[in-house]
Amino acid sequence: MNSFDADILRFLNQFSRRSFTWDAFVTTLEEVNLLKGAAIMAGFLWIWFRDGENKTRDREFVLLSVLASAASVFLARALALTLSFRERPLRTPSLHFQLPYVMNPDALSSWSSFPSDHAAFAFTAATCLLFVSRRLGMLALFYSFFVICFPRVYLGIHYPTDIVVGALLGAAMAFWVKLSPLRTVVARPFLRWERLYPSRFYTIFFLVGFEFSEMFDSLRAIAKFVLLGAKTAADQLLR
Repeated sequence: MNSFDADILRFLNQFSRRSFTWDAFVTTLEEVNLLKGAAIMAGFLWIWFRDGENKTRDREFVLLSVLASAASVFLARALALTLSFRERPLRTPSLHFQLPYVMNPDALSSWSSFPSDHAAFAFTAATCLLFVSRRLGMLALFYSFFVICFPRVYLGIHYPTDIVVGALLGAAMAFWVKLSPLRTVVARPFLRWERLYPSRFYTIFFLVGFEFSEMFDSLRAIAKFVLLGAKTAADQLLR
């Protein structure tokens, strides 16, 4: 373990178990999806429906941002499954981590911590929002750091470097959204579908927005199963 991770974790961990209310509050921030993906999705919905001369551009940004956010989650999870397994800080003996009140010691016991797919998701979405609304984007970046990422470090779910790498991965994914030709090509069929068949479009849009709001938990679980199955099959073929 590097000193950067160890120093930050030990500093934060000294506040653990000093207050049941504080530990329970941080745990709630981590566990309640309404306080994570749903809040960011609300920002995208505001962009989607706001009035202005650039409505088409705004909607292109929203569509590409949702796709980029989903892609960043699956890329981060794929890296976590293919790179060497990294145990969570709360189960790292050398840290002598003091588990906060309420926190489940067996949380994510079979999931590698590096990189953080939550950080990848949050910083992809927040950076995309920054491209269309500086004020909303800055608020989303602040929110992503303190509401989505900080609790995961405090609770021992991630090392700081897991968050940093996830955030850099997410920001890099977001810059694809700035490519105007790519936005137009990808978003045009969806926008045409929205104009011609709004009932069908918004039914699917709701379902996608729901998955976005829960940070693609269901799809990540499915993807994990598929990737593990593919890896197991590949290992057996190479024997």
